[in-house]
This record gives sequence, C-alpha cells and structure tokens, in this order.
Amino acid sequence: MYKSYRVREVKKGKKWVWPAIVILILGTACFGYFSEYRPRVKAKNYASYVMVTVTGVEFKLQNFMAGDAGKQEKIFASMSSLWNKFEKIDPPDENRTFTIMWKMAKIFEYTKKFMEHELKKGGGLTTAEGTISPKEIAERISELKFFIDETIEYGNFKRWN
Repeated sequence: MYKSYRVREVKKGKKWVWPAIVILILGTACFGYFSEYRPRVKAKNYASYVMVTVTGVEFKLQNFMAGDAGKQEKIFASMSSLWNKFEKIDPPDENRTFTIMWKMAKIFEYTKKFMEHELKKGGGLTTAEGTISPKEIAERISELKFFIDETIEYGNFKRWN
C-alpha cells in the first residue's frame, strides 16, 4: 500500500512538469517577439519607406531639371503631397528615427526652395547655409540613402542610441 501511494505521488508531480516547460517556452518566445523582433521589423519597414520617399524626391528633382516650365510647376506642386505622405507614417521611437526625419525635412526644404527659386528667377539660390544647387541636394540625398542603408542592414535603431 505504501508503494502505490508513492507511485501516485510521483505521477502527480510529473503532470505539472510539461505544462510548466511549455509555458516557459511560450513566455520566452512572446518576450523575444515583442522586445526584439517586432521593433526591428518596424524600424526596417520605416527605413524602407523613407528610402522610397528619398528616391521619389531624387526623381522629382531630376525630372524638374529636365522638364519645361509647365512640367516644372506640376512637379513643384506635387512635392507637398509627397511630404504629407511622409509625415503620416508612424516612426519607431528611437534617436536614429529623429535624425532621419530631420535630414529628410532638410532635403525637402532645400529641394522646394531650389524649385521655387528656379520657377521664379532661375540660377543658383544662396541662403545663410550656402548655395543650394541640384548638386548640393544630390549630395544630401546620397548621404541620407547611405544612412538609411545602414539602418535597413542592421534593422535596429537601438544600436546607435
């Protein structure tokens, strides 16, 4: 009688081991997903969208330089909608995101100022920060593209905080 009681006690203990292990594994997987994987994917998606927007600005600038006056006015008018779409996306809350947003805002500002000046007067535009030319804007765009490429490659903004 003592042996059967002991066997029953051991079986009861074993019934709780597997559910505990499964719960531990599921808890670890959920923690990893929400703390590491999900923010990394959000950062990559944001950086990819910014890359598309930067490329759009680059193409608009190239088309603006090659187009006639009517086409230039249409391109200049479409810059605002491109910026509005960029502002609507939900960025991750990281320092690198704010750097990308600041650089993107500068590129939009320079491009719009340059296009506006070209439509009104033509020639180079000189500001307090220096001359704004298509070459200057292209350099800033390539700098931002490199910055975004690093972000997409690593996929985690926390690396640079």
